[in-house]
Amino acid sequence: MKAESNYKIIKDILSKKILNTLDKTIFKSDFSWYYNEYTVNESPKKYKNSYDHFQFSHWIVRESKPNSPISPLLEELIKPLPFKYTQIVRAKLNFLPQYKIEKNRDKHNIPHIDIETRHKVAIIYLDNSDGFTYLFNKDNIIFKKVKPKRGKVLLFKGCIKHAGSHPIDSKKRVLLNIDYIE
Repeated sequence: MKAESNYKIIKDILSKKILNTLDKTIFKSDFSWYYNEYTVNESPKKYKNSYDHFQFSHWIVRESKPNSPISPLLEELIKPLPFKYTQIVRAKLNFLPQYKIEKNRDKHNIPHIDIETRHKVAIIYLDNSDGFTYLFNKDNIIFKKVKPKRGKVLLFKGCIKHAGSHPIDSKKRVLLNIDYIE
């Protein structure tokens, strides 16, 4: 089956009330964001048009176990999605700051898969941004470019390489990355 047929975009399915509650929690000055020097630990030289830059993250689920006080919010947020909280292997918030040095809008972070075991990925966009998500085919060629919109959900098979990009015009790109087992 072609990689191009293994993704789905869902709009306006998430509860605005839960999204607003999440916003009020994660965008407070006392929320714990953790610095990561890179988005992926791999050389950007391996891929055409790739670079890497720092990000902040917050792990909600690690190794199938709750890792954050906001785990109950995650459980509520995903109710309309095609998986349950008990299927989640890992879930983390990613906060990518603006990066104006990279003016080439076709550049992206390093393509990768999240985990080696068979899984699916759900990316939930938590803000509107120009920091796109890219999906790649087996030849490392982009087949889909997704613009973040608050509340939009991107679902795809975990074997598909993907990459984010730091926003150039927007101040930030914030999303929830979930890896789950069917």
